[in-house]
Amino acid sequence: LGLIGNDGAGHTVADRLGLLPLAVDPAPFAEISELADSDVWLSLRLDDVAAIFIETPELFPPALRPRLSRTLGCPARELARMQHRLARLKQTVKAAFAAVDLLLVPAQSAPAGFVNACGLAAIALPDGTALVGPGGSDDRLADAATILAEMCIAPPVDIATAWPLARP
Repeated sequence: LGLIGNDGAGHTVADRLGLLPLAVDPAPFAEISELADSDVWLSLRLDDVAAIFIETPELFPPALRPRLSRTLGCPARELARMQHRLARLKQTVKAAFAAVDLLLVPAQSAPAGFVNACGLAAIALPDGTALVGPGGSDDRLADAATILAEMCIAPPVDIATAWPLARP
């Protein structure tokens, strides 16, 4: 079981699942989450509405207008740079999953950004932690969450959905 962070709860979960705990560098996961939140990704979807936004920005929600304005000013090279960086980080994440079966992510790490961007599977637990696995490992994650529930560790409440552009 890969652990982001080094708290006793992660070691307890690993013991209860019968897995060996292994520390995993959180840096690439955090960077992917940060990249996934960037406004530059809006540029991929902005072509259809750019003219309307430029002519009548009041048609768009006030909270979205600054993001769209920044995106219109974003050079294509910035998008290309971020796509290239994301591809390299995905390789790092793939290598991490070569060493671990599942990853236990603490609540404060908010895994949705990297889970979706990397095409991973995840199940959230009520305490805010998440079990993350390779894409297609939903059944294994559900089984692990069930084991945790049977051992009096909080039962699962939500399965993170796959990002629409993630590989099947």
